[in-house]
Amino acid sequence: MGDPKKHRKKYTTPAHPWRKERLDYENELKGIYGLKTKQEIYKMDSFLRRIKSQIKKLSSAHGNQAAKEKEQLVSRLKKLKLLGEDATTDAILGLNIENLMDRRFQSVVFKKGLATSMTQARQFIVHEHVLVGDKKITSPSYLITEAEEKTVEFDENSTLSKQDHPERIAASKDIKKEIEKSKLKKEPVDEDLDVPELVQPEEAVVIPLEDAEDIKVAVKDDEETKSSETVVSDDKLKSEDAKESPKEKLKEEATQSSGAASNDKPETEEK
Repeated sequence: MGDPKKHRKKYTTPAHPWRKERLDYENELKGIYGLKTKQEIYKMDSFLRRIKSQIKKLSSAHGNQAAKEKEQLVSRLKKLKLLGEDATTDAILGLNIENLMDRRFQSVVFKKGLATSMTQARQFIVHEHVLVGDKKITSPSYLITEAEEKTVEFDENSTLSKQDHPERIAASKDIKKEIEKSKLKKEPVDEDLDVPELVQPEEAVVIPLEDAEDIKVAVKDDEETKSSETVVSDDKLKSEDAKESPKEKLKEEATQSSGAASNDKPETEEK
C-alpha cells in the first residue's frame, strides 16, 4: 500500500487578520462570486502569488532551462485565458484575483447562462448537473481552460438538460440583470475609501460702487422710518395710560370705602 500522502495546505492566510479594508474587499468578493468560505479566496490568491514569484525568478535567470520554463508558464496561462495571444511575461505581474475568479467553473457556468445566479451555478455543479466535456467535475473552484469552456453543458441524464425546464426559462430572462449585479462596485483595496464630497463655497456677489451708495441711503431711510414708528407707538401707549388712570383711581377709592365700612360694623354691635 505504501505510506499515505501527507496533506498540506494549498493556501496561506493573510499576515494581519483584522484589516478593515481587506475584510470589506473579501466580503464583497464572497458575495459576488457565491463563495462559501474565504478559503476559496485565499487559494486563488496563493495561486496568483506563486505564479508571480515564479515569473520573477525565471526572468532574472539565464539558460535554456529558464527560457523553457518561462515559455511553459506563459502557455499555461494562455490556455486558462488569463493572457492574450500577444501578451508578454510582464503582463503576468498585472493579473489580479478577479481575473482568476472569472475563470472558475462556477463563474463560467453562470456567465454561459446555465444558471440564474452564482449560488445556483454552485448547486448545479455540486449536484453533478453540469459536465465539462465527458467529465463530471464537482469542484466549483476548478479553473476552466479556453478549450474546455466550449464543452461546458448540462448532463443529458439531468432534468435540467430540457429547454422547457422552469429553471432554464428563468435563467434566460434574468441572466443579464444578474451579470450586471455581479460586477465589482469597489476598486482595489488601497483605493477603496469613501471620501465625502466637499461642498463648494458660494460665489461672492460683486456690487458696483453706485449701487452700493444707493443701498446705503435706502438702509438709512428704513432705519429712520422704524425709529419714528417706535416713537409714535410709545406716545400712543402713554396717552392710553393717561385715559385709563382716572377710572383706576375711582376703583381704588371705592374698594377703600367698602373696607372701612366693614371694619366699623363689629364695633357698633359690641356696644
